[in-house]
Amino acid sequence: MTIHDRAADGRLTPLPDLALPDPPPMGMGGRGLYATVGEYMKFIRMILNNGAGPDGRVLKPETVEAMSRDGLAAMGLSAGGWTTSIPSLSNSGEFFAGTPEGWAYTFMTNRERTPSGRPANSLMWAGLANCFYWIDRANGIGGYWATQILPFQDMASYPGFVEFETAICTHR
Repeated sequence: MTIHDRAADGRLTPLPDLALPDPPPMGMGGRGLYATVGEYMKFIRMILNNGAGPDGRVLKPETVEAMSRDGLAAMGLSAGGWTTSIPSLSNSGEFFAGTPEGWAYTFMTNRERTPSGRPANSLMWAGLANCFYWIDRANGIGGYWATQILPFQDMASYPGFVEFETAICTHR
């Protein structure tokens, strides 16, 4: 899908010439992880199933456990917000400001219940074009919010994700 830019007045403009190279020139963590919404949902389900995918085991349960363990807590560190260096790509921001967060090998973790109702030790991450997902292993649910809008932490996309997550987490 074409990525769009949101102007300060809220208007969306398509950016048809903005596309990441396929395949990516190098592996860089999140950048270069290309997938459809359905593929992301399979990934979320695989993590919820301790590494078992629809066609068999993908990861060992102990690998999923290691991927999910907050590695900053033992060092007395926390994850937090960010200040943008390229405002056209990302706003400055923070996920659930005031909620202590950590970082596992693969995901951001929340150390306390979020305002959306996601329990402590759940997993989440996001993509630059305002694609967000969370994985609540304790309750066996997860979700994915997908847009193709810049800048990151868009004024409508991020609140939409929070409303979506809240609806799921508080009505299960």
